[in-house]
Amino acid sequence: FSHGVVCSRKWDTLLSAPGSSAFKPITRTWVPPYELGETLSFSPGAIGSNFLADGWSRPESWGVWSVGGRSELILGIPKITADATLTVRAAALLNQRRPTKEFSVIINGRPVANWAFMLGQLPETHSIVIPKDLLLGASSLRIGFVPKVVETPEQIGISDARPIGLMLMALTVSETKQGN
Repeated sequence: FSHGVVCSRKWDTLLSAPGSSAFKPITRTWVPPYELGETLSFSPGAIGSNFLADGWSRPESWGVWSVGGRSELILGIPKITADATLTVRAAALLNQRRPTKEFSVIINGRPVANWAFMLGQLPETHSIVIPKDLLLGASSLRIGFVPKVVETPEQIGISDARPIGLMLMALTVSETKQGN
């Protein structure tokens, strides 16, 4: 192990790796830089995929599904000294039995909004103001989406066992203009 890299999801079970003082698991510390005002899309090969952290499925032609009870994006941001606006174009897994679905929006660890999506009005564009106190001194912006209910398409007769919720299509963070 002194001259190489160990690749394993079960690194702690390798015989000599955990005991080696030189061995440390690789962690993701680099956060991709984001330019304020840039609209991210999430189809395969689109730049938005670089910002997906935990809780996302693989990108599809229209965007990406959130998976499970919490999904996050992490954006490396420049120094911000004022409020910012988060704008998201998205939809949710809805049907006649569940015609609305709610998501909490978490910014840098703080709940800032609850968004509701309704059957027949999809996709929707939602915007919120991110207070400057959540941005001052921050080098990254951690955006989380937490569904109140997690369901699988299988539960409504579609052969897909993923626990999906939010269908993320586009996201923009911009400086809030005075008077907004």
